[in-house]
Amino acid sequence: TQEALNNVAKYAEADQAQVYLRCRSNQVMLTIVDDGCGFEVDKIEGDHFGLQMMKERVESIGGELHIQSAPGEGTEVRVLWQRRAWV
Repeated sequence: TQEALNNVAKYAEADQAQVYLRCRSNQVMLTIVDDGCGFEVDKIEGDHFGLQMMKERVESIGGELHIQSAPGEGTEVRVLWQRRAWV
């Protein structure tokens, strides 16, 4: 999502970020991976307005948001949703 890329630019101190889009017959998966500073998901996820907005947007289309990160390990944001005729 746009918010995930904004977070990479603002906070990650990353040298690289990759965006992957995989479309299968019934599911779409968007993955954004960076090699930045990472963070502790449990300590930030509930308090960070941008991450909360991402979660709400993904849920509004019936999707799932998964964030994996750790200090010094970079971050992976993965969004999964069901493919529909309009996608």
